[in-house]
Amino acid sequence: MLQQLPRWTLTAAFSAAALSSFSGVPFESVQGELVLSYVVLRHGARNMLPKTSTLQESNVFGGPNLLPEGQQQCYEVGKEFRERYLDLATCARTGTCLTPHGTESKYGVVDSNPDLNYNNFNTLFNSSALHRTLLSASSFLSGAFGEEACNGEELHVLSQPPVFSTEEGQDWRIRAYTKCPTYDRDLERWFQSPEFRAKEAESLSLRTRVQALAGPAVNVSLAEWWNVYDRFQVRQASVDRDEVPQVLDDETYEGMVALAMWLETAKMRSSLVQNRVGGGLLADVLGRMEQAVQHRETSFPPHVYRLTGVAAHYNTLLGVLASLQADQVANSTLSWVREKIPALAAVLVFELHAVPAQGGEEYLVRLMYQDGPGEPYQGISLPCSRDGDADHACPLREFFQLGAPQALSASEWCAACGNRDVWACQAGGRGTGKLRSRGR
Repeated sequence: MLQQLPRWTLTAAFSAAALSSFSGVPFESVQGELVLSYVVLRHGARNMLPKTSTLQESNVFGGPNLLPEGQQQCYEVGKEFRERYLDLATCARTGTCLTPHGTESKYGVVDSNPDLNYNNFNTLFNSSALHRTLLSASSFLSGAFGEEACNGEELHVLSQPPVFSTEEGQDWRIRAYTKCPTYDRDLERWFQSPEFRAKEAESLSLRTRVQALAGPAVNVSLAEWWNVYDRFQVRQASVDRDEVPQVLDDETYEGMVALAMWLETAKMRSSLVQNRVGGGLLADVLGRMEQAVQHRETSFPPHVYRLTGVAAHYNTLLGVLASLQADQVANSTLSWVREKIPALAAVLVFELHAVPAQGGEEYLVRLMYQDGPGEPYQGISLPCSRDGDADHACPLREFFQLGAPQALSASEWCAACGNRDVWACQAGGRGTGKLRSRGR
């Protein structure tokens, strides 16, 4: 079991008015302001990725390559992000303009006001240190900050934010699922559970059929089923299905996919993974929100990140949702927590809104997702969501009450996972605790 985590301490800068329970005025009827957007992006289509049953990968430097199709997917999602959050001509329709009115959504404009445009003072993008995520981040940012016409004809590339990363062996925020021995042991125990044994028996016919069609070299055990799925899915994602040799008939293929989706989402249930995969990243989200509200209330710190992004993996997205107990919400329509993993180039977006209220402002948090290019943005229902809000907004205080006990500092994550290899764990987590309100 995880240790009892301390409750998040809100700083004095969070005024009583700002953190009071929302007044009940329907959000759609209030003209508010989007204060912060925190994006978690799943990488696009890549080469095959063999994994163990406990999500461990090979140590090949950089991992599998992002495919050209994956670059295009992330570029398209970046353009759609621009339409929703950055382009004043389109973002006003959804009330989600992150760009201040009267300014341009460009990055790194020389001699511009750092509080109005996008620059290194207010924009930060991180990635795991792998080819598929680093290039996905760059492709996403190309779409978000992108190209524009010059004299109506020639296109030229605009400046875009750099992408930062932490060495793979030290990345405990984005890639926690590959470095958590206690989670690995819990997975191994789950593979011996009555639920898993029942699924093995139920799926035996399908797995035997796949074995006969795919050949004896393919390991069709349920615990290793991800590799069966990935073997065929990567081929499907990179070329037209009609051009792929039909090793599996449609019925078998669909059954193979459904079984893989059950397996991978079950591994990320909150009851199993707890906060060990998503708690570190959730702490960063809460810290950015805390700084944004403090800056708005007191003008300190002088600069805060208005746009923060992370290029990550489906386990990262599901781990954050598990930390927020999204899978425990009754009647949730989010397919990610029960039916399927996030699509390639899917995005999860935390939105912090400031809305007028009696005596000042109140703050709402919305958790939105887009399940890949061309899909609509939709709200995710959380245990703190207000009844009647179309996008399931949480008052800020309730969001912190939900998230803070699940947020992990480095030392807390090390203890929860039993990790002694990451440098932050060897150093006792010194200097890598939960973010507090402070300047850059």
